[in-house]
This record gives sequence, structure tokens and C-alpha cells, in this order.
Amino acid sequence: MNDTTPDAAAQFAWMLQERSGSDRVRMVSDMFEAARALVIASIKARQPTIDEADLRVQVFRRFYANDFAPEDLATLGDRLKAG
Repeated sequence: MNDTTPDAAAQFAWMLQERSGSDRVRMVSDMFEAARALVIASIKARQPTIDEADLRVQVFRRFYANDFAPEDLATLGDRLKAG
């Protein structure tokens, strides 16, 4: 779904292009950290007593489940859990 008018999209693209590269990197980093905080809050809301190792694995799975084969995801989850 796209509810943005072409003029508004063009204005937004222009505004982003006017920012420095470091500003754009900072914006992306801030957005990723905000998304990560929301994911962690969601997981902890469903599992308030989750330990840090399991939390790391679940955060990883939430972000990257579609990027790895199931067996690779399991291997990476085991490595994350081990520290």
C-alpha cells in the first residue's frame, strides 16, 4: 500500500538526498535501534522471564528468519545462545 502522493514522495527523497552521508547512516542506525527495542519489548511482554541468551536468539530470528535456511538458523541460534 502506498498512500503517499508522487509530489510528497519526491519532496521526501530530495530532503534525504540533501542530508550528509553520515546523517543518513545515523538515521538508519536510529531506526534499527528503535525497531530492535520494539522487538525486545514484544518478546518480553510474551515471556517476562526470558533469559538474555534466549532473548538474543529470538531477536535474531525475528529479524533474520527469512534470510537463512531453517537448519542454518538453528545453527546460528545455538551459537548465539552459547555466547
